[in-house]
Amino acid sequence: MKSKITLKQQYWLDHILAAKKSELSFADYAKQHQLNIKALYNWRKLLQKKGLLGTAEHKESAFLKVSSLPTNALSNRTSITVTLPNGVRIDIPSIISDLPQLIQTLVKL
Repeated sequence: MKSKITLKQQYWLDHILAAKKSELSFADYAKQHQLNIKALYNWRKLLQKKGLLGTAEHKESAFLKVSSLPTNALSNRTSITVTLPNGVRIDIPSIISDLPQLIQTLVKL
């Protein structure tokens, strides 16, 4: 059974949930709502520890887990399948002439 939530905890919980739903970064959300960004992050951590935000969040990262096939397996393939964290799958021809442009496009997804 969770302990009763204080008004202060509810205030920060509401802001954290709203920030997560918004399309803004936490920093932009804090600025827009005239909140101290450090306080917003500190309260998120405290509320996670108290179990008020569910289990610990997965941090967004620019890095993705990559698994590769042996080189000889790639030579027989006509395409490479990339699965993004959101579940979107992309088939890419195995011979890529403009890899940097492809990577920039994938990052924007």
